[in-house]
Order: sequence, then C-alpha cells, then structure tokens
Amino acid sequence: MNELERRIERVLASRKERGLLRRLGGDAIATATPTTELIDFSTNDYLSLSRNKQLIKRVKGTLSEPTVQVLGSKGSRLLDGDSALHRQIEGRLSNFYRAPDALLFNSGYDANVSLFSTLPDAHDVVIYDELIHASVHDGMRSSRTRHLWPCRHSDVKHLAELVGRARQMPGATSTFVALESVYSMDGDVCPLQEVVEAVEAVQADADDAAERNVHMIVDEAHATGYMGGGRGLVSQLELDKHISVKLNTFGKALCAAGAVVCCTPSIRHYLINYARPLIFSTCMSMSNLHTIDVVHRLLAQGAFTKEMHSLEGNSRYLKGRLGGICGVTRVSVGSGESGESGESGATIARNSHNSPGTPGTLVDTPISPILTPHSRELAGTLQKRGFLVRPVTFPTVPRGSDRVRVCVHAHNTKEEIDGLVREVERFMGSRSGSGSSVSSRSKL
Repeated sequence: MNELERRIERVLASRKERGLLRRLGGDAIATATPTTELIDFSTNDYLSLSRNKQLIKRVKGTLSEPTVQVLGSKGSRLLDGDSALHRQIEGRLSNFYRAPDALLFNSGYDANVSLFSTLPDAHDVVIYDELIHASVHDGMRSSRTRHLWPCRHSDVKHLAELVGRARQMPGATSTFVALESVYSMDGDVCPLQEVVEAVEAVQADADDAAERNVHMIVDEAHATGYMGGGRGLVSQLELDKHISVKLNTFGKALCAAGAVVCCTPSIRHYLINYARPLIFSTCMSMSNLHTIDVVHRLLAQGAFTKEMHSLEGNSRYLKGRLGGICGVTRVSVGSGESGESGESGATIARNSHNSPGTPGTLVDTPISPILTPHSRELAGTLQKRGFLVRPVTFPTVPRGSDRVRVCVHAHNTKEEIDGLVREVERFMGSRSGSGSSVSSRSKL
C-alpha cells in the first residue's frame, strides 16, 4: 500500500471511529427485508409520481413516437448538446414558473453552484440563511466576494438588519439574499412574505429603482410540485416579481432529474457564458428532457391535484400524530416559538416561521424530522419493522441535531402512518429511564 492509500485509509478509519462514515444509500443498516419491500417514508417522491399510471403512460407514449430522439445527449449545450427542444422546453418552463426566462441545469446542485459562484462580484454581499443547502456554500466559496454573511434561520429582523448594513458598506454594489422556500432537513417554510416586506422597507428610501439593488434567490427544491399548483412557494404567494432568481428542481416531487433557473434573459445569458457546471458538463439525456416536458405539461393542465391534496392531508396527519406521542397536541400556525414537554420527556418545537404569511397557505410540508441522539438505532429499528427511513447525522446536519428524517408521500395510507408512529412510540418507551429522549421537531 502506497502513502496515498495509507493516508486515505487513516482518514476513513478516523471518520468511522467518530461515527461519521458515509455510505451509498445511507447508513448500511442491516434489515431482514429488502428496501424495495419497505413502506417508503424516506424518498423525496412526495407526490408519488414515480408510480402514477397517467404520467407513466404519457412518458412511455412520448418516448415511443417515431420522430422522438430517446437516447443520447451529444455533449455540452455550448457545443453539440443543444437542440430546439431544449429552448422550447425552457420557454414552456418560464411560462409555467412565471419567469421572464429559464435555463436548464443537470441538477439543483449544479444550478446553485453556478449562481453563487458567478453572480456576486468582489464588492457584493451575500446574505444567506444559516441552514441553506450545501450547494449554496460550495458556490459561495468559489465566488469573487468574501462578504458572506450568515443570517439566523428564518429571522426576518436579523435579515433586515444585515440588508441595511450591506447598503451602508462603502463600495458595495449588489446584495444577494439566499433562501430556501422549504428547508430540507427541518421541513419548515420560509416566512417569505415577511422577508419581502422587510427588504422592501429597508430599500424604501432609495431614490429610484436602480438603487434598490437587493436580489433575492429562492431555492424551491422542496416546494416544487405541491405548492402553488406545482410552481412553489414564490408563485403561491404571488411574489414572482419580487424574486430575482428562482431555482426549481425536478428530482423530488416531479420524479425526473435536473433543475431550471428562472431568471431574466440577461442573467440567463451571463450563466451561459460563466457557469462552469453548465459549460463543461454533458447536458441531460433526451429521455429525461422529454420526461420533464411531459410532467410540466400535465401540471399546466391542472393534473395531480388529487395527489397534492392527499400529500397535504398526510403531512398534516403525520405531524399531528408525532406531536401526540410527545404529549403535545398539534398547535396552530403562528403560535410563537416555544416548546412543551410530554410525559416521555420529549419535546416538540413550535415555530412561528412555519407560516408563509397568507391565509389558506399549505404549511404542512412532507418533511418531519425526529430528533434523537440514537438516530441510527431508531432508523434500524423502523427498517426492521418494515418502514424505510434514514438517519441523518453530523456533518450533514449541525452537531447535536442528529435525526431520522421522515418524508410522507401522497400514496401513504393513514394505517401506514399510524404503524410508523407506533414503532417510534415503542422506541421511545424502550429508551425511557435511560436519560435519553426523542423529540419531534416537525415545525407544527
């Protein structure tokens, strides 16, 4: 074994010893049942479209048409990979997502890295929510600016203070605000209405529109497909004109792959010239491109409303049941941040930021994290009982916030949800008296 291999083995051994070793497919938890037979409470297939017969039939029908190219991608879009179909689909996507223009990317990760590595200039400021996705961090690290300011999670007052400070910086030109509409690990919703109002209030003294140089970038990855008729939170709140860039991804609720950046034509052209993940990557396959087109055509026709309603009901039911086993009844939105302890000693967090700010807004997101220092043991137990869940640990989440991330879907039944909750309750009972607790922080 050479020195490189020895160093790699030492690093991996150290990570394993600290309980941080990653494996494909999540932690390699031994189960008696293959994961394909487990009840899915883990994947991001929120609307269960991967098993939707209407969508499957339409995709197969499209791909079987004699004139449709199914295989291949030919290369980078700047060389031979571009086609009239790409631009047609981008035109339809910009209309659907209510944006001036659109640009396809192979993944949401590529899109975020591209946006945050290219748009901020040396004198610009980037304000980002402290729980923003890793892809935004990777993009910021490659950007020209070193004015990277974290904001306390969903703290509108703190965000407004930072925006005001950025406007007073000598030589500062643009300020970028990086947010997610739904945060992937906690499942809570960004208080976007309040954010927009706060940012506009800070800029109210600007003499003209040219001086209002704060640009909000919203990652809609975990809201696309089931909020706003599938368009996400920004469109649901009718804030499209206030957001400079939206990122909508297809690999979660829409059961395809890739992402689209919704922006102005000038930003689109700028990304084509400077976004390295786009310039130096082979573009997505033609079959995936057709799948994206089909699912959005159906969304535009009002399809999948039944799935959206089913997902909303299941999300609400799961969060209520998880709250119940902690000895806390489900609380109404906007009750303020507080916590209550049940007989088990577990707590459930209440978060006033789980309201997008308008009546009737969907606030019951599919993501419900169960916080416990025994996340691997809980996940292993649930898998053995027939439920597909995964533990999420540091460094993916902050130290001390290990969890089992539960994702509910449109196809899950109440009986399946009840079964999952019963097993969580049994696990909590087996841990009572041991000085440990399980907490559901599902942002009720």
